[in-house]
Amino acid sequence: MNNPSGVLVADWRTSESTWDWAVLVLLTGLLLFMPLSLGAVEAWSELVVVLVAAGLSLCLILRSLLDRQFHVIKSWVYLTLAVILGLIVFQLVPLPAGLVSTIAPHTMEVRAQFLGESGSAPAGGFAKLSLYPYQTAHDLRMALIFVTLFVTVSCSFKTSQQIIRFLKVLFAVGCIEAGLSLLQILTMSHKIHWLYAERATVVTSGSFINYSHFCQFINLALGAGLALLLVRLKEDKREDQFHTVGLGGIRWERYLRLLGGLVLCALAVLMSMSRNGAISLFVATAVIGGLLYYRGELSTRGWLLGMAPWCVLIVLFFTSFDLVYDRLATLEDGSSLEGRLEMTSGTLSAWRDFPLWGSGLGTYEFVFPLYDPAVSPVVAEHADNDWAQLLEEFGLVGAAAVVAFLASVLIIARKLLFRGRTILSVAVFGLCLGLIATAIHSLSDFGQHLPAVFAMTAAVSGLILAIANYESSKRRDHKRRSSSGKHSPLLNVAWGIALGIGWVAVWGWALSGAYAAYRAEAWTNIFLAMQSRIQQAEDPVSDQDYVDLLNAAEQAALAEPDNALLAYQLNLVRWRSISRTRDPETGQLLLHPDALPIVEQIADELARSRRLCPTFGPPYALEGELRLFVLQQPAGEQLIRQAAELAPYDALTCLTAGQMAAQQGDTEEARSWLDRAVALDPNQFSHVASLYLEVLKRPELAEALAGEDHRKISQLIALLNVEDADPEYAQLAETLRSRRQAKLRALADSGAASASEYIQMATLENQQENYAAAIPYFNRALALDYGQVGWRLALAQTLAKVGQHEAAIREAKICLRLRPGYPAATRLIEEVSVLPIKSPSPGPE
Repeated sequence: MNNPSGVLVADWRTSESTWDWAVLVLLTGLLLFMPLSLGAVEAWSELVVVLVAAGLSLCLILRSLLDRQFHVIKSWVYLTLAVILGLIVFQLVPLPAGLVSTIAPHTMEVRAQFLGESGSAPAGGFAKLSLYPYQTAHDLRMALIFVTLFVTVSCSFKTSQQIIRFLKVLFAVGCIEAGLSLLQILTMSHKIHWLYAERATVVTSGSFINYSHFCQFINLALGAGLALLLVRLKEDKREDQFHTVGLGGIRWERYLRLLGGLVLCALAVLMSMSRNGAISLFVATAVIGGLLYYRGELSTRGWLLGMAPWCVLIVLFFTSFDLVYDRLATLEDGSSLEGRLEMTSGTLSAWRDFPLWGSGLGTYEFVFPLYDPAVSPVVAEHADNDWAQLLEEFGLVGAAAVVAFLASVLIIARKLLFRGRTILSVAVFGLCLGLIATAIHSLSDFGQHLPAVFAMTAAVSGLILAIANYESSKRRDHKRRSSSGKHSPLLNVAWGIALGIGWVAVWGWALSGAYAAYRAEAWTNIFLAMQSRIQQAEDPVSDQDYVDLLNAAEQAALAEPDNALLAYQLNLVRWRSISRTRDPETGQLLLHPDALPIVEQIADELARSRRLCPTFGPPYALEGELRLFVLQQPAGEQLIRQAAELAPYDALTCLTAGQMAAQQGDTEEARSWLDRAVALDPNQFSHVASLYLEVLKRPELAEALAGEDHRKISQLIALLNVEDADPEYAQLAETLRSRRQAKLRALADSGAASASEYIQMATLENQQENYAAAIPYFNRALALDYGQVGWRLALAQTLAKVGQHEAAIREAKICLRLRPGYPAATRLIEEVSVLPIKSPSPGPE
């Protein structure tokens, strides 16, 4: 008999209600929105995700109360999820300081080391296990989303039609993302969606910032597509529609769209240039292929699965096989692996200091710098290993709870893989392919921290439980199930009130936190835009500009008072707003005595903000700088040393530590920190060089730091000219001028110079009155940047000096086209027009 689902065994419930469609629409919209919004990593998109998750949980609660035919399935998997949520809450709740010292001694030692004994147990003798509760609260919101999606999927899809329909949704979302990725590659787009996040190279990661995250998402979706194909193959075999043995008897139209989608997803993974994404897919495919063979699913029709990889290879051969091959060939280069292993080693070292309960979910970025020897201005927000980071942040207890959840899902999957009796049981092979690929990839990536990726993981895992529930429902009597769900009205009302209060409490907290993060992000974006405009402004910055900047920083900090980064940002702006006046001759800060109470207040605010996250280093450095150099308080020295230990990645912190060492006469320590500051941020060179010249009186250190970089040499020459009272400095400046010109000339003559470097060379030639030699450099610079009116006017003036008056007038007229009414260009034309025209002499171009 005909069955629309293609499954021979009748469903225990065939009717579908509005609840089913409401849940499906919400899930579809959410799973489509998250990848297209760059993985839902920004606060506004996270707010949308939290809102939809809250709506899904409300639907689940209302349906369990109002729909007598609906029952939340019972499974030990839910208990493991409840334990995980409970452990995150345990990291957040204030506990007696004595208890924290007993169960997590290093946590209290860190607080005592950096905050002192009085600050290690705030709020009257209570402390939290998390070193940064703000980030842990954020991760708790993300865990709530994962649990909600998992429970919703596992409980809502109870018929074969519903399960297959949701598999199609997962696969379709993956195909849309894969198609977008390939289209961006074909159009050579350097921007995501052709609009955002401009890159130096072609975007190969679809809507995601990182191609590794993109690959995890696509591999999970590809697994859903494989599940659909396996179900269709099993369906055909069960119905015995074909009587021929060979592939010629297969009705290909039933499989072309599925095979095409699988090929599309596999191509997107390979062409993303993610080596780990490709390797994870290869290994997972081999494992699932072996399991299918073991179960006997690779019959004549089963070998149809082999068409997909062959199609992928054929398309690659005619498009980008060489690029993919070359990318995979870089596996022989062990530098990348070495870096990941070094990071993993540092992460495990951190875990050994927080073995049982971890340092708190989300704290990796603020704890790992204590264990990271690398000189890099980029702070590692996540370890390139989700499993190692899980141990460091969640400890053995939390990691055991996560492993228990995964083991529960795997045990259920194993029963379906080897003892499943329904057609849908073979879908678990495909779902497991996605999960295996993701688990392998997580050894070298942090994709499970992205909402888009962990939401797909939750959906795929929930489907495995839904299929297991569907399978077990075949063995239960429908009437017995219906009668067992009756409860007294009073009990239903009490249960409903309890669920309602719990929903309001949990999701009210989550939504308020997500909305606060959205407001803080919005104000931070305004702040960053204002800051960028101030930094690029040619005119002096007005007081009103700083008032507006301060207002934006204050609003961001008020939105999230527990955010240590925003509190530091606010106090940094406060300090910069009152420290703008410098002595034009010495460059020393000119601070009015009336401003000292304000400085004291800023330092006290920084001290309070340090308690939000005792391992966040920059506030220590700023407070130490204010107390030691401005307020003349000896306590600042210890704060600066703590900052250097906590934030060796921060250039300003290293600069402050080096300045303190220089003033104390410790040349070696000063050089170590100051050279590191320049390595982290080359823009700090002038400040560091001036410390070498003015404080340490060691010009050779400044010269060594400048090296062969002509930009730094130019900055050093400018500083030496200020110190013209010292004959040694004047001689060094002359030596450096010769070296700079030689470097610039070699760079310009090689044709590899930038437009500004050509202009510098032209300017040097003009200064030495080599006007004819300067002209080719001007021409090369303007060929790279046509619209520079000032450069073009300088070329016109140089042409006039060598008697090429007609060419000078032509260049001046171009200046007037670019900037109508330009007085300097008009004046030059008037002066040159009365001079005799001299034919240009042949010269170098």
